[in-house]
Amino acid sequence: MPEKQFAAHLSEWWQTIMQAVAFAGVGVLIALGQILQTRDPITLKVAIGRCITTGGIALVAGATLTLFPGRPFIAQIGIAAMLASLGNSGLELLIHRMFNR
Repeated sequence: MPEKQFAAHLSEWWQTIMQAVAFAGVGVLIALGQILQTRDPITLKVAIGRCITTGGIALVAGATLTLFPGRPFIAQIGIAAMLASLGNSGLELLIHRMFNR
């Protein structure tokens, strides 16, 4: 009996990990797209840094489950894409405007 509980928890854990990878992957792809659009020379260090931070921002979209439980996975990925597209500076500006009305 404990083996079935362990297998169920392991399956749930892997599902969560794969969702996190999907969120981060969306962020990394958006960062790469933005890097490819710029005409400025970008070093490998800057490119990797942007991919990591944008992937992390997209991963935050997983927190929407706590606010809106039961949202479809595609809706969560859409939120991740939106947050990643806004980027660091866009999110700072949005939060600043929200709290300084």
